[in-house]
Amino acid sequence: MNYIKIVDYILTKYGDILCIRINYFDLYNIWLRFNKERLPYFDFELRDYILPNGSPSWFVTPPNFDGYIFGVGVYKNDSRTAYLFKKSDLIAMTEVVNTISIKIKSELKDYLSDNFELTSFFSNHSNKLNLGGILIIRRYFNQKTKTAYSLAVYKYKK
Repeated sequence: MNYIKIVDYILTKYGDILCIRINYFDLYNIWLRFNKERLPYFDFELRDYILPNGSPSWFVTPPNFDGYIFGVGVYKNDSRTAYLFKKSDLIAMTEVVNTISIKIKSELKDYLSDNFELTSFFSNHSNKLNLGGILIIRRYFNQKTKTAYSLAVYKYKK
């Protein structure tokens, strides 16, 4: 490893949170140890900051870039920090799935309106999308309100 820097260490009654900064090359090497696919590349840059109300900027105004679908999640009804992130991650990924479902429904509406059987099949299966390819790219924990925030992205362009 060439560069891993600890940038913050937060002690909470729910557990310790260690924030690190790592360069892209080292992250890529770590990724390849645990994943068969290449590290995903996103051709956008997020400028995120914490708002006065304690929430991340991307939660209030989710990013909007061509070729990507974003979803945000928030959860705070549990005392276990790790569980909070699991729930907020799942909510964010579900939001991406719902957005994809809405886009598919609107694009296929004209084609499906002429065929009752196809419409019935699509209506029953439209939200059963596989979560593969949806990645969590940001997390934030508001220690004051004990709230976890997650930002998910799905890249649909090549």
